[in-house]
Amino acid sequence: LRVEEMAVRAVLSVYVLCAVASAFLVSQSPLFLEAKLGDTVKITCSTTLKSPDGMFLRRIFYKEGQVLYVANNDMKLTPAEDYKERVKVTGKLNNITLTFSALKEDDSGVYFCHYRHLNMETAQMEEFKSSCTLILVKGAVQTGPCEQNRAQHLSPTLTLITALSAAFMLLL
Repeated sequence: LRVEEMAVRAVLSVYVLCAVASAFLVSQSPLFLEAKLGDTVKITCSTTLKSPDGMFLRRIFYKEGQVLYVANNDMKLTPAEDYKERVKVTGKLNNITLTFSALKEDDSGVYFCHYRHLNMETAQMEEFKSSCTLILVKGAVQTGPCEQNRAQHLSPTLTLITALSAAFMLLL
C-alpha cells in the first residue's frame, strides 16, 4: 500500500476506535492532527460533568502512558517528564485546551482525555474517557547514503500508521 492509503486507513481506524468511547459525557477535538517536527498543536477536551475532580491525558500506540494530569481544585498541571517544557493548558477544567509545542516524531500517537469524578452516591471515583485525537508528526526527509538504512527501520509515524492499518483491517 502507498503511504497515503495507509494514512487514510489509519484515520478511519482511529475513527472506529474512538466511536466506541464514552463520549456522551466527555468530548475531544480534533479527531486528527498532522504536524511537522517542531510544530505546535492544540487538543480541546470538554465534559458535561458538573464537578470533575481532574483530567488525565493518556496516549496509546507508539508510546503508551499518561501525558499529563490537571487537578480541578487549583488547575495545577502535572505533565510527564517528556512534556514538562512543551505543554500548557488554558481554560477551565470542563473545557480545557492543551497546547503541545516543539513536537517530536515520537509524539505521534493516539491521545485520550479521561475525566475523573467522585460519585457521591456510591463514594466511588469514576473515570470517563473521551473520543480521541490521532497526532502524526512528520520527520525530516533523509537523503543520500543514510536512506539505505532507513528501509530497515520504520519511523515512529510509519510504525503508527502500520499498526492502525492492521487494526482497521482486522475490523473489516
